[in-house]
Amino acid sequence: FDDFKWLLSNPDVQYKCHSRAKGLENVLYTCPKCGEEFTLGTRGDHIFCKKCGFDAAIDTRYNLISDSDCPSNYGEWFDREYIVLKNEITDENFQLKSKMTYKRPGGKGFSGLYKAGKGNCVLNQYGLTYTGTIDKKPDMIEFRMKSLTTFMFSAGKKIEFYNGHDYYCFVPDNRQECIKWYLASG
Repeated sequence: FDDFKWLLSNPDVQYKCHSRAKGLENVLYTCPKCGEEFTLGTRGDHIFCKKCGFDAAIDTRYNLISDSDCPSNYGEWFDREYIVLKNEITDENFQLKSKMTYKRPGGKGFSGLYKAGKGNCVLNQYGLTYTGTIDKKPDMIEFRMKSLTTFMFSAGKKIEFYNGHDYYCFVPDNRQECIKWYLASG
């Protein structure tokens, strides 16, 4: 379902909200003006770039209003980013690399996730590799791309997936990177 297309055919619909842009910096990651990644922030109804000063307001119909050249709405913006990333992924040298915290389920007397380690994750055409510490010891885990099932993310929080029946959770130091990791995994 395309909400933006539906809005075009329903011109009387207006949305009342005090913070229409809240959280968009965790889903949109490339500034449409300067092209820098992970420099976006939001305040109220505005999304802006901390590097170049780009600013766009989101109106009551979720259109983007800006003096700069930008997509007409954030759905179009997201689609543009996705197309660019899909083209980047076709390069055999493509890789994402981020500093991450590795979290594991359970632990002694704990039913949630605990911080099991800190290190670097690399995603490329072959899979995902974590190199760092696990339970205070140097270690490495490799996952073949074909074995990464149910790759998920929580916007601005974490990436998670199953490898067989085992659950894995990684939290990037820059949590805005979660969306790009998710998109690149597919």
